[in-house]
Amino acid sequence: LNFTVRPVWVKLLGENRPLSSENTYEISCEVVGARPQPLITWWKGSVQLRNTKERTSEDGNQTTSILSLVPTMEDAGKFLSCRADNSLIPDSGLEDGWKLNIYHVPIVSLELGSNLNGSWIREGVDVYFECNIKSNPWVYRVSWRHNGKTVTNNPNSGTILANQSLVLQSVSRARAGLYTCVASNQEGDGESNPLFLDIKFVPVCRPGQSNVIGVGKGEAARISCEVESNPPATEYIWKFNKTGDSVALSTNHYTAEPGHSVATYIPVTEHDFGTLLCWAKNSLGTMTQPCPYHIIPAGRPDSVINCSLINQTEVSLGVECSEGFDGGLPQHFVMEVYETSRHVLMANVSSISPQLTVHGLPPGLDLEVVIYAVNSKGKSDTTVIQTSTLKSPMKRTGK
Repeated sequence: LNFTVRPVWVKLLGENRPLSSENTYEISCEVVGARPQPLITWWKGSVQLRNTKERTSEDGNQTTSILSLVPTMEDAGKFLSCRADNSLIPDSGLEDGWKLNIYHVPIVSLELGSNLNGSWIREGVDVYFECNIKSNPWVYRVSWRHNGKTVTNNPNSGTILANQSLVLQSVSRARAGLYTCVASNQEGDGESNPLFLDIKFVPVCRPGQSNVIGVGKGEAARISCEVESNPPATEYIWKFNKTGDSVALSTNHYTAEPGHSVATYIPVTEHDFGTLLCWAKNSLGTMTQPCPYHIIPAGRPDSVINCSLINQTEVSLGVECSEGFDGGLPQHFVMEVYETSRHVLMANVSSISPQLTVHGLPPGLDLEVVIYAVNSKGKSDTTVIQTSTLKSPMKRTGK
């Protein structure tokens, strides 16, 4: 006998647990009692899902449909259902379903506080960032990065972390750079878009400049005034400062370029030696402290000091010294190596650094090492070291 029977029940197997976005799951739906074999369909909301397979029991009374599902974050709250129908019996359909709860890595975006103009933030103002987070489950930690390094809460230095906000009080130009926020939940870490904090400031002297310039009477010295500023400096004032008086340089004696100015100065008498001062200006204002450049009569450099031997082998040796005053001019360093008994020059090397090395020397040779500095006005007094290359192993063992 052939019976036509509607489904007795439809049931999703297992528990309705949260699913992780972009992971693959197999979900089973059991249908019992339908004859002939039921038509089983899967739905996500009003969209039919077709990535399924079926198996039927030997007696034909039970059919199991298995759905392969890769949920996305957008599936959160949608109704996943399994429906069984007997096409021979009208309105015979039964279904079971779950409301989807989708876990995902936090989605994070970063923005400046709404009352801030990101294109015009000056030193000294307070800046705050808002970290906007979409997360399921909710985050257990929000952290911040500045140029890739973790930002820590330090109210004493003006750094305040509060919930999803970062507050920087009285910002300095050192606070400029890329900021991100990172939100963490059990699914992973989500990092925001990078936001560049552009801090405007009046010009300041660029650190590390040489500010002692040696020049002879009647010689032209070119003095470069290097500054840091945002936006770049475009206007400059130069003054020569001598006892109780200062004289402005004519604008045709210096250039004015973004970030630096080069003055040409010619001392004629001994009274023309002293200090040149450079002020730079940008759209925020003029620097408060000028960059000083001391103009002195140029001379020979001072001797090198604190010299010691380094990397001494059978065929090479090195010398490391501390440089003396350069005489107000660019200097370089020379090392001459002589064979002691006959005073024959064995090597001559030079470098802009007072660390010099020679190679290709004979083993076990007594040597006189002479080191001195040189600039355009001449050379310094020499520093002499008596030494030798190491003896070869055969000579050391007497073989």
